[in-house]
Amino acid sequence: MRKTANFLGLATAALLVACTTSEPPPPAASVAGIAETRQLLQDIPAFAGARPALVSSDEIYRLSAARRDAFLDYYHDPMNRNVPGHKRIGQYLLSSKSAFNYIPETRTADEVYELEGGNCLSLANITTALARLAGVEVGYQLRDDIPVYELQENIILRGVHVRSILYQPLPELNAGDGGARLIIPFGGRASVIIDYFPTGRSRYIRRISESEFTAMYYRNLAGEAIVAGDFPPAYWLVKESMLHAPDHAEAINMLAVLYRRSGDEWAAEQIYLYGLNSARERLSLLKNYRTLLREQGRTAEAGEMTRRLARYNDADPFEWWFLAEDAYGEEKYSDALSYYKKSVEIAPYLHEGYFGMAKTYYQLGRVKSARSAMRQAIENADRPRFKTLYEAKLKALSGGQAN
Repeated sequence: MRKTANFLGLATAALLVACTTSEPPPPAASVAGIAETRQLLQDIPAFAGARPALVSSDEIYRLSAARRDAFLDYYHDPMNRNVPGHKRIGQYLLSSKSAFNYIPETRTADEVYELEGGNCLSLANITTALARLAGVEVGYQLRDDIPVYELQENIILRGVHVRSILYQPLPELNAGDGGARLIIPFGGRASVIIDYFPTGRSRYIRRISESEFTAMYYRNLAGEAIVAGDFPPAYWLVKESMLHAPDHAEAINMLAVLYRRSGDEWAAEQIYLYGLNSARERLSLLKNYRTLLREQGRTAEAGEMTRRLARYNDADPFEWWFLAEDAYGEEKYSDALSYYKKSVEIAPYLHEGYFGMAKTYYQLGRVKSARSAMRQAIENADRPRFKTLYEAKLKALSGGQAN
């Protein structure tokens, strides 16, 4: 989640259309194999222990009676009746913005008020709570911001940004038969975006459903528990997230990580294979499964995963950038260069991709190519601090030999 924003921002927007990406067909798998893995998903591993008490999905968006009454008093105040409902909620959030300091923790709607802050998902939780009370439609956008990852305990945490959108009610027309009313949708529907102050680096990925949004709450908490080495609650939180979004690649990856950390690599492999057959987004699953194969010395199978990655047709440049960063960290420089190149082929404006190419060329001894890529990074850098950094790197390369 974003760590630089510390106050709330609102913006009006029109309805956005979700983008699509083409993906390779899933690998062949036997019905028996899939059925066996589904049973594995139902079984409770020894490391999980007893199921702890978890916050229910309803509790995520539940406010205390006092906070609920305070909002409804504002919302129904005659002085606000001429303000459309979606904007009324936005104004209420701004009027109480002292409670919305950015804190990198996932919280329920009521906890945001009580503890005076939370991350972007927490802000969306409280927006959802207010929208439900007012009967206003709310939607969710998944966004990316680069670089938004960190390495903790050999686990790469990728921050994904989510923001909520409050929609103006659709107009109703009387159909003339028995007083029936029709709701007529129209293009460019007015809305208000609820978000922390934008960094200017955020990129729209797609809209997500309410169930997928709810699943993110549990996955966030599961990720925090995994980093802390607290595997039992992490397991139950991942499983809870899968009740809302059963085939989400991130949850499947988390589950595989938990089995690996508990020493059950066979189960982890079955989870990866299941994900490669069922998840909509498979790039991270391919990469993590390849890592497992490499660590087990299964070179030929790992090589097949590398070839599949090379053929993968994901249109998201950030996915390739993350994959490249991972490969670079593992000193797999040929792989890293290939992935950085894919990221800039899709998004030629991505200065981080050119910088990645430059540092990888340098590791490969190709100094002339490193200088060329660094110049492209400078040309595409959108902030002075990046230009300054890249210019310093280019100066350091100026004495290198041409490849």
